Amino acid sequence: MQITISGNIANIIGRISGLAGGGGRQALQGGLSDGGDKVRTKVRKAVKAQTNPLKYETITSRVDGKRFGLAYIIKGDGKKTPIALFPHSAAGAVTAAPWGVSRTFKRSFVRPDTGALSARTTSKRFPVRKLYGPNIAKEVVKGQSLEAFEAGASTDVLPAIERRLARLLAKE
Repeated sequence: MQITISGNIANIIGRISGLAGGGGRQALQGGLSDGGDKVRTKVRKAVKAQTNPLKYETITSRVDGKRFGLAYIIKGDGKKTPIALFPHSAAGAVTAAPWGVSRTFKRSFVRPDTGALSARTTSKRFPVRKLYGPNIAKEVVKGQSLEAFEAGASTDVLPAIERRLARLLAKE
């Protein structure tokens, strides 16, 4: 999702940026950073509710917020998430519950040498592949996390920017 500002609003932001010797831009960046951090936390909690991992750390290590000038980007790590990080049992075939729904993986087992949860890709002994759960990068942009992001933009980011600008304008 990208927001583009043009026309009169861009002129207003340009004038705000020039306030107090560049302090306006700093106030905008600070407000965006404060509000963005709050929205990032809400998105992380929503992704946790969506995917149902065993630990919240699974999400916090894979969803991050970055500040770039007057932009704040919340992105998910595109790496595969091992199924072992979600509720599972491995008696016989592997049964796991990513997204809060229990599922049994066909031809799956626990590798005795590594303890990894794996599955055979054919009816033969080899090849074997690891089992993975939800892709966090895909989960960040849909469902509850998308709703949390859109709601947080107006309830957290705008008030944080307003607070910073009010402080700046009170000094002048």
